[in-house]
Amino acid sequence: MVGTVLKRVGSNEYTGMLLVKMEFPLWKKPALLARFMEKNGANTLFTCWGDACKQFAAFEIGRIYDLKIAGKCVKTNEGKYGVEGPFEVKMNQPCKMSVAKEGFPCEIPYNFQDFVNLNQMEHGELVDIIGRVMSVGVDDPVKKTITLFSKDLTQEVALLGQHAQTIVKVGDVVAVKGARLTVWKIYRGVSTGYMTCIEICPPEREGLVWPSCDDINEPKKKAIKLNFPAPITIHNANVSMRNLVSDFDTGKGQPTLDFSVHGTIAPLTPEFFVLDAPFYEKGDEEKYLYKTVITDTTGQLHVKIWDKAGMHLFGVKEPRLRALWEEGLVDEEKQQDILDLLNATLTKKYIFCCSGKVWSKDSTGGVADINVSDVEESSA
Repeated sequence: MVGTVLKRVGSNEYTGMLLVKMEFPLWKKPALLARFMEKNGANTLFTCWGDACKQFAAFEIGRIYDLKIAGKCVKTNEGKYGVEGPFEVKMNQPCKMSVAKEGFPCEIPYNFQDFVNLNQMEHGELVDIIGRVMSVGVDDPVKKTITLFSKDLTQEVALLGQHAQTIVKVGDVVAVKGARLTVWKIYRGVSTGYMTCIEICPPEREGLVWPSCDDINEPKKKAIKLNFPAPITIHNANVSMRNLVSDFDTGKGQPTLDFSVHGTIAPLTPEFFVLDAPFYEKGDEEKYLYKTVITDTTGQLHVKIWDKAGMHLFGVKEPRLRALWEEGLVDEEKQQDILDLLNATLTKKYIFCCSGKVWSKDSTGGVADINVSDVEESSA
């Protein structure tokens, strides 16, 4: 870690480039967080309150400032917001400042992790990664999900808060500093934090080499694996679901059950073009909702395939599947070619992440659904 000019005694003459800033007016004590970088690459977190917030709110990202900071404002870095370095600057009052007369290049000091190492990291760990954009999710004011690839691995990165406004397109190289590993249910992923730095197509230099774009269309595997529940046979899944319904009817137990199964699903047939397209509407979008049957050597399980699981199974995004479905509907001679294309991925053996739920009663008792939220190719 490179050293900083900051010290906790006397007065500090500090020159730094503003990399990230974020205001929090709704906090109990309204604050502004900022990440500065010195010419040698040392990063420091600034936490501002009161009149200091007003001063730093006017600073521009990417500009370099000369600041005079009292040593009493330099505190030990608690590491709360993912900015490395020995110190954090905490200010309640404005400081003497000016725009620096000389500039320096923005060379953020990355410590990139190879994608193969991501699966070994724990919740909350900080990570720097670089990859090419394989896909960009639908724009959302507070969340945008991009899929990066490097060599034969892919990793989704959730751009949160103001980072969701980052303009990025397929093929761009994205470097991320100070993202976090997160865990939620079966999902382990990478997401931005308040002070995460994002660079789009940064200049190459020592320690920052762009991933190749030659293999963008090659088959990829996920860098971070899903944390599936322990798999059970389909026979045991059906028994467990019957018990779940029985408990619901008698007022006992929880009406949900999470489990996973290994199996295959039946290939698509020409009936695919007779039935409605396998989607449901979510706002202005269509999302996957595909009713099918999973089979193993012990039996069959009726399920609903949702969203992300549907995209993995069909191998195409919803608009593309809609176009293929409509094409086959209009021209029957093309149906078999379309079915062959979709069945190439659909009929592999997968592990399915399932959630069984009893959601209502009819005249005979509880009604249960089994929803599949995600899948991965199975090696079992």
